[in-house]
Amino acid sequence: MSSNQETKLGKGRDDSPPILTRQALPGFLLVAMLFPLWGFVNDVTNPLVNVFKDIFMISNAQSSLVQFAFYFGYGAMAIPAALFIRYFSYKAGILLGLAIYTLGALMFVPATYFVEFYFFLCALFIATTGLALLEVTCNPYILSMGAKETATRRLNLAQAFNPIGSLLGMTTATIFLNNLQVEAFKQAERNANPEYQNMLPAVADSKISASLESFAQTEPEAFHSLQLHDLMIIREPYIIIAAVVMVLFLVFLFTPFKADKNTTDPLTKKSVERNPYSIKRK
Repeated sequence: MSSNQETKLGKGRDDSPPILTRQALPGFLLVAMLFPLWGFVNDVTNPLVNVFKDIFMISNAQSSLVQFAFYFGYGAMAIPAALFIRYFSYKAGILLGLAIYTLGALMFVPATYFVEFYFFLCALFIATTGLALLEVTCNPYILSMGAKETATRRLNLAQAFNPIGSLLGMTTATIFLNNLQVEAFKQAERNANPEYQNMLPAVADSKISASLESFAQTEPEAFHSLQLHDLMIIREPYIIIAAVVMVLFLVFLFTPFKADKNTTDPLTKKSVERNPYSIKRK
């Protein structure tokens, strides 16, 4: 290799734009803190399909509505979220997303006292519309925090925070859902009927479900107490995440945002002149 070629290659490496500038790093870390939120809720919500089936004595088709409500929130909010941040700004999108997310999580409190399955579905739907707005806002915002050549690597770096939320969600679900009385009832049935171990899982589960249904019919007050106890446990992770999200809302509300000088993202091009919450540009 000639000395001229070596000089050019070295110069190319030296002149390559950084993934993040020092000025953009604080904003990047702040926005990256939001990425674990959707991983957490996803892994806390998945176990609710079977849990709600037992607590509310509903069919498999009805219990699958938990996942339908969860993902329908994403589908319903995707386009409105994109339009919102186009007219306003990334900061406004993050604030509104956090507010909606908090509202949906807090709706688990009244849903518990009403002991109503569809109330929980409504709460999940609202929470995930907030999550959808956050995702639609955060992804392009991360991309805009520097040079276009490093945008993909910058987004990949931010998405590395997702598994933190997933791990926390799985751990939280394990801790809380293991304390459900309905699970204790099912385990007691297995212990009282050792022959269930020799049956197909589907057959054994149907017999346990029949015993639970019989318990609900013969002792309705005791079963209602079981429902209320378990629903109060289910709501606790959502109350915790609502408190965390409210703190993040206040942090973002009082934190000024400045986009990197290399940003030319058209999503917020018009918002700079229209809205005081728009990202300031150098």
